[in-house]
Amino acid sequence: MTVRVSKPNKKAGILALSITIVLVAFFIYLGETYGWSEYIASGEIAAVLAAIISFMHFFVKIQRREVLKGSRRAGVVLNYFSLLVLLFCFYLGKSNGFNLPVVLIGLGALGAIIASFIVVHMRTRLWHLTHAHSDMLDEREIQIAHHSLRFSYGLFTVICLALLIVNEFLREYGAGYGRTPLMPIIGALIYLAHTLPSSVLAWTETEV
Repeated sequence: MTVRVSKPNKKAGILALSITIVLVAFFIYLGETYGWSEYIASGEIAAVLAAIISFMHFFVKIQRREVLKGSRRAGVVLNYFSLLVLLFCFYLGKSNGFNLPVVLIGLGALGAIIASFIVVHMRTRLWHLTHAHSDMLDEREIQIAHHSLRFSYGLFTVICLALLIVNEFLREYGAGYGRTPLMPIIGALIYLAHTLPSSVLAWTETEV
């Protein structure tokens, strides 16, 4: 499959990047003014990730290169595994304190997320394919994007409902769970919603 997608709208990119930068500054202000609670730190991390992804999507031009199916699948696994590791480090640090090993592992996981995102989603142009307006795609690309969106968001719905059930169960029977911040998980779900369609294509398409 050869992906030909028009350049992203720079005006929309400036708007998206401006909003994320404002959010980054806003959470820094809250942290410096009221102290860095788990909620504020989680919001800051989510805002920084959103700013990085917005900048890469709209303003960073990465030369398209064919990536073999096995490499793409390995990249998808690494990307989401690193996301889970990052979440684990956050909650482990919240429970036992953010020591140097936890911070280093978390930063390593964040680096792996960004690196695998570039290889799987940016270099293959699949991210742009699943986020492009239908007017920018031909009929075949529209069908491919529609299939990936339908499958991925069906899967995303199941994941969200499962998390809601687990959350309510732990809130009811898990002592002290009600005080656990959910912002990191919400941020991870937002990232998942945006990357699942292109991950499905990276996993299933023979040639990209």
